[in-house]
Amino acid sequence: MTILLYQSELVRLKSCTIKPSRIRAAKSKCLSYALSIADNYNFKCEKVPEKYWSTTITPWNLYCAVILINHNFNFPQHRLNSNDPRPYEKFIKNMFNSAKHYQIVQSIHGFILHLYSVKQTQFLKYKKTMHKFIHLMVAYGLFENDVYPWIVPRYATFIKFICCFESNYTSIDVRNYLFLSDEIESSAESCSG
Repeated sequence: MTILLYQSELVRLKSCTIKPSRIRAAKSKCLSYALSIADNYNFKCEKVPEKYWSTTITPWNLYCAVILINHNFNFPQHRLNSNDPRPYEKFIKNMFNSAKHYQIVQSIHGFILHLYSVKQTQFLKYKKTMHKFIHLMVAYGLFENDVYPWIVPRYATFIKFICCFESNYTSIDVRNYLFLSDEIESSAESCSG
């Protein structure tokens, strides 16, 4: 639940701007809680016999996984003192292993993989063409490598609108995230020239 509340601070809207310091604080809280949830989930998968597993908290794991997706792309060298160097991979592997018994987990796992693919596609595009905007993203980052927009649900859920899936989460295109018009983008290109 904590992640859900702090994620609302990560949604940038042109009509209601949030100060970069609030975004950084929310990212820090989300990441801290997501790593804690992942550690607990991984502990369950390693120590608790499968016959005692429950799916009652599985939907909440989606929010944890999304934060870990962002962590995976935005913090490649910095892991916030995590004992596991790849928390996303371990968490998803354990979700996949538990999915064989529960339909809901299979659905959520598939959805998480889709979000990962969306983030990866934009990340690769950003690294190739959007590097000129890194200096503008620094204000929103927790660390030096946190210069890519985070994927978060726009309406506290990723499934508010079935018809137009992309409208359910915030844009991870840096131009949209920063509300850059074509005019501003042109001047940034000429300055980075």
